Amino acid sequence: METEKSRFKTTSTALRFFFRVRELVHGGCAQRLRPRELPSVAGFAARSAIDDYHSIGWCMRGLDELQLWLLSELYGPTSFGVRRRTYAEASEAGRIEFREFGIGRRRMALVHRLAI
Repeated sequence: METEKSRFKTTSTALRFFFRVRELVHGGCAQRLRPRELPSVAGFAARSAIDDYHSIGWCMRGLDELQLWLLSELYGPTSFGVRRRTYAEASEAGRIEFREFGIGRRRMALVHRLAI
């Protein structure tokens, strides 16, 4: 029996794809990704880009809001630029978005590792 290969060679490639498609789906003004927006049902056949988008979203179930936010900061589109955001840039944005958590670079790295 032949198994299907993933279209994405790395997790980071799949996440960049997910957040770029999400931005397109939301007309360029996607708000912060919330856990309730992720698909609750598995079983998507990877026949199209939208199927891939749903499958990647389903894989992120179980992540909390902080983890989803960090993934979107690190892998989300920066005006559809190629350059990925750094931990320092995400950390600065995190201080504004999640003041109550006191997010530093070390904590960012830990949350990122746990989310991936």
